[in-house]
Amino acid sequence: MALDTEEHGVGTITRRFRRARIRGGGGTGMTGTAFVLLIIAIVLSTFGEVLLKAGVNRIGTITLAPGTLLRAFLQWQVLVGFVLLFGGSLFWLTVLSRVHLSIAYPLLAMGYVLTTIWALVFLKEPVPASRWLGIGAICSGIVLVLYKS
Repeated sequence: MALDTEEHGVGTITRRFRRARIRGGGGTGMTGTAFVLLIIAIVLSTFGEVLLKAGVNRIGTITLAPGTLLRAFLQWQVLVGFVLLFGGSLFWLTVLSRVHLSIAYPLLAMGYVLTTIWALVFLKEPVPASRWLGIGAICSGIVLVLYKS
């Protein structure tokens, strides 16, 4: 859409964003449905990341050399991991269509918590107390974002 010189004012841009939001292009606050969709997106994405890590753990250090990349992509965990990441992205799009980005994006921090738990349980990675303290701080931030939104 081309802009005329008269349309460069802030008021015109603000009116366009309002019209887009009213037509459903941007969403507002977090609803129960949007929250469930967000949780599904986070679970799919974080578990996809764990599968990617499990797949590359079987290979060792990966370089950008074609042979190493091919070996990585032939691991079933890597393939399924990418499928889950893509599935999570589809659910994320549904969240973005319903909720303000300033609310939805910070809530993705729940993924840090879940990824750490998955890594502990499935990959047997050590998680020191300092990391748990950081995760506690993230959870506090999530509560603040959700508070009265």
